[in-house]
Amino acid sequence: MRRFLFVLTALSAVLLSCNQSDSPAEKRAAAIRRNKGSVVIAAAGSWSVSSNNLWQGISLATEEVNMHGGVLGRNLSVMKVDDQNTVTAGQQAAYKICENNLVSAVIGHVSSSISIQNAIIYQYYGVVMLSPYSVASKLTGQNFPFVFRNIQMDQDLGTAAADFCRQKGWNKVLIYNADTEYGQSLANWFEKRCPIDRIKIIDRKSFSTESSDIEMSETAESWRKNFRCDAIFLTGAMPFVAKAVLALHTSMPDTPIIGGETLVAQSLLGIAGMKAENVYATAIADMNSTSGAVLKFKTAFIAKFGFEPDTYALQGYDAVKLLVYAMQTAGSAEPVKIANALHTVTDWDGPAGPYDITSTGDVKGRPVVIQYVKNGQFVNAE
Repeated sequence: MRRFLFVLTALSAVLLSCNQSDSPAEKRAAAIRRNKGSVVIAAAGSWSVSSNNLWQGISLATEEVNMHGGVLGRNLSVMKVDDQNTVTAGQQAAYKICENNLVSAVIGHVSSSISIQNAIIYQYYGVVMLSPYSVASKLTGQNFPFVFRNIQMDQDLGTAAADFCRQKGWNKVLIYNADTEYGQSLANWFEKRCPIDRIKIIDRKSFSTESSDIEMSETAESWRKNFRCDAIFLTGAMPFVAKAVLALHTSMPDTPIIGGETLVAQSLLGIAGMKAENVYATAIADMNSTSGAVLKFKTAFIAKFGFEPDTYALQGYDAVKLLVYAMQTAGSAEPVKIANALHTVTDWDGPAGPYDITSTGDVKGRPVVIQYVKNGQFVNAE
């Protein structure tokens, strides 16, 4: 913690004197300029505790890049670091990455709370940060020029969910959100949009990673007895959000649930079973698309790993290709030049596209797809 506070107090001075040769960012840039070996990026994720396919997507894209000549005429190398999906381990992972002066960029982290905390560390040490799965607005709201995401923001997801509720005629909605940065922020954006869509929020409660199945069931039963609603808006990370679905649909089986992108996961079906039916989610990409880019990605992924990719795999794949594009555009692996190139990306077109990168490092123009569980499968809503 003491080390983190030092970084916090030193950042403003570094930003004002970024040309000083003794700054960590300039030392990194100089080391990268001298490097004649592989171009190095890092991948920070909860590898030891998560079952998503983020790493598989990253490794597939890296393999393809190197098969086609690498980047800047050199191989691309990925430093894999585990953040264990905790704030403390996430900070340790960030420092481990930054200790390697040849790392130009990091693909990470998944959790919004970890990404938000570590953004200042990467900025201070001059490492481009590209988060593949952190949607909380606060991440890029810190206005660090080296910090980006290649996923829609919570504002986009919350707006899409509220608009869908209006389309379906769900005018009275309950909100059940995780008490995390992600869970609260997404729920806040949904609630903020509701008056525009003439939707009334009739009650809102939260749960934590410590909430028991019994506590969730008590909340669901209380709502069943005291309110008549059209739908429930639910936010949170796996596996807790799936446990919430199980509790809610046990007490209120006919009430549709709609939530964020974390619901689009096989673990929802594994935990909630048939209770997952009639659960809607704001998917960040259409994995059912028949577009050439999506089919090419899925075919390559299945050929390498033998199973279907999830959206985490898509995000990891997209992040590698986007960073490589920025390096090729800049003609350099220096972080400041990569960041400048990323800020100019327009109409980026891959299996996760098309989209632009804004001046704040956010994604613009990437559609949100509403999907729901039907007969044990995620299908696109009409």
